[in-house]
Amino acid sequence: MKKSFYGIFSGIVAGVMIGTLSVAASAEAAADNKSVQARYIEKRVVVSGHIDQSEALENNMLTILLSDENNNIAYINEAAVDDYGDYKHSFEFMGGNNIDSYTLKVKAGETDVTETAKSIGCFTDMIEADAVKSNENENGSVEIGVKLINDYYMNRDYTMYAAAYSTDNTLIDVNVFPNSLNSSDGMMRKFLKLNNNGGKNISEVRLYVWDKENGIKPLGKVFVFGGDNADKIKNTAEKTVYKRIEAETFSEENSKNVKADDRSFGVQNKECKKMDTHMCFKDVDLANVKSVIALADTNRDNEYLEFRIGGPTGDLIGKLPLVNGGGSAHDSDLSYTLTYAGIKETSGKHDLYIVRPEGSTANFILEHFVLSSERLSEDGEDSKPFYSKENDIKFSNDNKTAEYSFYGTGIDYITNLSKDAGQVEIFIDGKKDKTINLNKDQELKDRTVYTKTGLSKWNHTIKIVSDRAITANDIKFKVYQRPIIVACMGDSITDGVGTANHIFSWPAQLQKRLGTGYYVVDCGHNGSTTEGIFVFSQGKTALKLNADIFINALYTNDSENVYGTKDEVNNGGKKFKDTYQSVMGKLKGSSPDARMYVAIPPCGNTNDDFKPWWETKKKWTEELAAKNNWPVIDFDYVLKDHRNDGVAERGFYFIDVVHPSEKGYSFMAAAAKMSLPCPELLDSTALDNEIKRLDALDSSDKYNHSQLESELNSLDESGNLPANN
Repeated sequence: MKKSFYGIFSGIVAGVMIGTLSVAASAEAAADNKSVQARYIEKRVVVSGHIDQSEALENNMLTILLSDENNNIAYINEAAVDDYGDYKHSFEFMGGNNIDSYTLKVKAGETDVTETAKSIGCFTDMIEADAVKSNENENGSVEIGVKLINDYYMNRDYTMYAAAYSTDNTLIDVNVFPNSLNSSDGMMRKFLKLNNNGGKNISEVRLYVWDKENGIKPLGKVFVFGGDNADKIKNTAEKTVYKRIEAETFSEENSKNVKADDRSFGVQNKECKKMDTHMCFKDVDLANVKSVIALADTNRDNEYLEFRIGGPTGDLIGKLPLVNGGGSAHDSDLSYTLTYAGIKETSGKHDLYIVRPEGSTANFILEHFVLSSERLSEDGEDSKPFYSKENDIKFSNDNKTAEYSFYGTGIDYITNLSKDAGQVEIFIDGKKDKTINLNKDQELKDRTVYTKTGLSKWNHTIKIVSDRAITANDIKFKVYQRPIIVACMGDSITDGVGTANHIFSWPAQLQKRLGTGYYVVDCGHNGSTTEGIFVFSQGKTALKLNADIFINALYTNDSENVYGTKDEVNNGGKKFKDTYQSVMGKLKGSSPDARMYVAIPPCGNTNDDFKPWWETKKKWTEELAAKNNWPVIDFDYVLKDHRNDGVAERGFYFIDVVHPSEKGYSFMAAAAKMSLPCPELLDSTALDNEIKRLDALDSSDKYNHSQLESELNSLDESGNLPANN
């Protein structure tokens, strides 16, 4: 008899065990008698039921097992039956397939008693914690608190049920908390306080969230702790780690029926009719990996790719859903989409195989994927950035200090620049991080003047101390719980044409230098014009990224025959500006909260017939940027001094009169990094010094870029050079 599971409820928390600690935690507990150990559990199966005493039982024990469709045992263990005939058994399930594809069997000796199981559930996204009871608590009471970290579920009319059990699974106490999640403050809230008797006997606490209209709702991740440990958890919380892997780095020797795409960066299957299709990535570190983010496309609905380790038929650790971009997924009409998947946790390095499942004949193309130590939902909805609310920012009596508490991994500080904006000091978690002079002759509204990334995913505080009074109208914050997504729009100069390796394009170098707090996507296409960018896959992809930042480096290919006519020039470039405005409007429409940046592409051509037209386009673009309050990143600034270097030397900076070399692209990446978040606050002296430093790399051979490549590979997760450099 097959017993099906009644549902997978994401976010139900189980397993706060009081008393037993690992060795590592015991040493810490000895110091203050308060400690917590926690680990993530992908799936927890709970089976409960009742069996008549007339059934043949040996030592009052039942056998609980799961079997797959081939009758192979996926899990087996014994469960105790109490004096009343009730039994309850929970276990961590690590099966590779969907839980519903397994059959539950309950046996009393040789007798099948599966029908006695009354309740069967599989609960996902749990934190299991072991904690020491605090003797400092009055009457030995035990407090359990949860921290809601999913902004989407705040301010909802949910009720929290906290149920405490003894070691024999007897229910000791239940506390009910109506509207328990109806809060936007993100503060730790205590949901259960047991009395002396309960405190002595408690073995496990389970927390449930209930929506009165729709039943159990996915809560997202919560954290459970025992005692007064909020600060300790915060201080030891690990930073979220992101490891980006470009598809082109696959092992050709160990892959089958795949190839690097010659029109766009990425790897695709060669022929859709061939069934055995997989790509292999050697020695991938999967320690602490819980999910994957990928940029991919397919030509059919309901398709996916499998993640396996050890071989193309090895252990299945995850399935990556693919989104049909509406084209063939192989030609110029392909359209990448960001897609997400959970990964079964493993450890160590493995050969990672990405496999088209047996039976599928779909086309697919994979641009790159990112391995994350954080568990993300399949649609990424649980990690969207959000803005501070006016009443959440606390001001000092003299209005010179503003403080905001947030939960996340990064934050933007947004304010106005003006001639009397003043100077501010910025503190993160009580430590001074930066001083910024906001005084500018020109008034600029809503400028992002400071960004902090790479924080551990926990509670943080940002404090702004100004030398002048500030008000709620002067200040706003944007909080991130994932990397900041940067879409780089452009043509062949953005696409990296002229480099021997795509790692030297300016978007790729920018990704390395910004670090894993950012997620940079190359949306440049060789030959694109401002008018034509959305014809290509890269333009289509940009509209689906939900980007936080757009950097538009188009216009090099915009023809003088189209936009440079006498009437157009006399009209101040109206047609050119209308086209450019339309592109920026379409990008903004796809992601209304995104920051929009205009980039001035470099000009290597000294031809008297070409340079004036390029200068005209620059003038019109800057006029348009000023009108729309778009910050300007000037790529030409870092390369203009090299456009007259002799032909023999020009290979250092330009491979021809249009495209920069690897070294030239490194200058552009430096300009982009140092212009973020606010080009108007760029320290030009610091940028000049950085360009001189980069210019000194590989200075003896224009074809050798080993020093630059070595430096890019040595950067830490925040984009910084090693301390000894």
